[in-house]
Amino acid sequence: MPKLLKACFFDANGVLYHRTDRTRHRRAFLARHGIAGVLESTRDATGGVYLGAYFAVYRRAFIGQASEVELFDALLAAHGVTDARLLEEGRQAMADDQADITLYPGVIVTLGALRARGVRLGVITDSASSSADKLRWFRGQGLTLGWDAFANSCEVGARKPDARIYRAALTQADVVAGESVFVGHKASELVGARALGMATVAFRPDADAEAPMTLFDFVDLLALPFLA
Repeated sequence: MPKLLKACFFDANGVLYHRTDRTRHRRAFLARHGIAGVLESTRDATGGVYLGAYFAVYRRAFIGQASEVELFDALLAAHGVTDARLLEEGRQAMADDQADITLYPGVIVTLGALRARGVRLGVITDSASSSADKLRWFRGQGLTLGWDAFANSCEVGARKPDARIYRAALTQADVVAGESVFVGHKASELVGARALGMATVAFRPDADAEAPMTLFDFVDLLALPFLA
């Protein structure tokens, strides 16, 4: 591992932020109108992704082949919502769920300290939401940092661990893979970064995720020697 790295890239959901109740607004919308929820048995093994038509749109939306509105409408259809009068309200409820994020403790302080050290900072995220929306969510949480790179799957056209999304971030930050570290929590995304030659750090990782270093407190990034 290089002694000193120029750039640090982060996954977004699960590393910079989390959602404490990711369906709160949607459940309230369904309850207001007496609409039944989708049965848990219709979820697939990846967790929270519904099978059938919605799953097909979900996969396309994350690589920019379907819009977020199309994704919302597919989920509303899975709930049986077909009345055009309810669609706009349902879409807004799901947009509110997406925006309802909570930064992990220490994120703002840590990123500010890394920036002060001259480290370039970027996000590599799989998302159906636009970068503009994500940046708005960040600002709402007090994270107003100007990023050196923001590679979003729905805009790049590829999801992790596809090399294209990592390369997009590297190009934006004007660094090569060996000058950078990726902080993630999923096994596949960490493997994808390592395959390009990026150093990796696991933050609050999934059970099957591995990296040379694992952190559970975000501020501990500041103690890593290659980011000193």
